[in-house]
Amino acid sequence: MTPVLSYYVSGMPGKPGLPISPMLRGVSAIILAGGQSRRMQGRDKGLVKLRGRPLIEHVIERMKPQVDEIVLSANRNLDHYRAYGYPVYPDSQYKDCGPLSGILNCARHTKFDMLIIVGCDQPNLPPDLVSRLTAEIMENTPAAIPFDGNTLQNLNVLMKSDLIDSIETALRQKDFSIHRWLANTPHAEVDFSHQAGHFINLNSDTDVEQYDI
Repeated sequence: MTPVLSYYVSGMPGKPGLPISPMLRGVSAIILAGGQSRRMQGRDKGLVKLRGRPLIEHVIERMKPQVDEIVLSANRNLDHYRAYGYPVYPDSQYKDCGPLSGILNCARHTKFDMLIIVGCDQPNLPPDLVSRLTAEIMENTPAAIPFDGNTLQNLNVLMKSDLIDSIETALRQKDFSIHRWLANTPHAEVDFSHQAGHFINLNSDTDVEQYDI
């Protein structure tokens, strides 16, 4: 049985508090497919085909063995995404506010105490992405970000689920940059320089045509 983390509302002295929002130990993957895809002329990027299959299928295939749960962030073609058998959550409160909005909206519905964020345009993510990032999470280090030898892959952050409160704070303050949010969040940087090619993003039709897994 998966262990449960119990969170408590403070009780009276000598009396236990009341459990609220219990979280299971494990990792939920949030796959972001809700962007506007301007470099693909506004087409739904997650459904653009790579070698005869939508990009989202490649990402799900990569992440499924690594996590305990998958949820999708999407704002159109919802029935198509739901057909994959995973929950789909469109942006609600903060619309068109970038990836932080999709992360927050999905995280409100996840079951596990850790979240890994990936994009629908990343078909070749490392098979040990989650395990290596999870190993760096500590009490005072609530997030871990892969470093590909050149760039911090902020959109592949793994984090404790209770960080969503600080994401909502940023959105309320109209600060929609995930890069600034992470800069203000304690995190570990994990060296994936030997796997740099796994973090490729297919942002345009040319990228898709030229890419060879």
